Amino acid sequence: MGQINRPGSLLDQIIALRRELATVRRTSGTGGRAISDGSLTIQRGGSLRMLDPDGTELVYLGPGPDGRQVIRFRRQGGGYILATYTTDDGRPAWALSAADGEPVVADDTGGSGLARPWIPAPITRVRQQDLPMVTAAEFETVVEARLVKTHPYVELSTLDTAEAGTAGEGRIVITDPTGRAEVVDTWTVGTEFADRRRGPFPLPGTPYAGTVTVAIQWRRTTGRGQLRSTALGLVQRHTPDEQPEQKLSTPLSTAPGRS
Repeated sequence: MGQINRPGSLLDQIIALRRELATVRRTSGTGGRAISDGSLTIQRGGSLRMLDPDGTELVYLGPGPDGRQVIRFRRQGGGYILATYTTDDGRPAWALSAADGEPVVADDTGGSGLARPWIPAPITRVRQQDLPMVTAAEFETVVEARLVKTHPYVELSTLDTAEAGTAGEGRIVITDPTGRAEVVDTWTVGTEFADRRRGPFPLPGTPYAGTVTVAIQWRRTTGRGQLRSTALGLVQRHTPDEQPEQKLSTPLSTAPGRS
């Protein structure tokens, strides 16, 4: 399989090309002259172009039509990989494109954040009477996510409550692609209708190495009533600036109440 072009590696190439340009200008004493050596051209004004053997531009660093600095990386044949540009109203922008030329990752030029990709959000019932019921003394998996790891961490929210005279316990179990399960969080459930954000928790394994399972489980610990529980909004995310304290990190084989 060929190497996949990622934003990080492209930025490394940009930095390397900038350094090369600075070195050539410093050692050649060209001043305002242009240099051309086969497929690499350093033009007047400090721009750099790299062409493939067919004369198609692969790399361009320099001023665009409006005089602002731009970066263009193209595939063999001319299709864009990465490009910066200026919108009609003067906003700087960038886009990372797929092989068909369609942008797959781009910033939003009308506001903030991403324009692409569009990322779906889960929809979950939240009325207490609509939530799954738990009465078992052993942990039951009420909701579960099976995902391919793309980010180093995951976080989610839980929603749970217990009837009067009843209490329970919830926990989150993460299983790596090899089948090793680990309890990463536990909490008590009372009569409060509790909506809690949990995590972020580190995801095991390497990206795209297999399926990771995140299971949210509950059990009744006292009383004869019901627990009502579910999970909301699981999301993969970047490494937090401040690592949270792990409340619990127990292999499932030694965790209490395994079902």
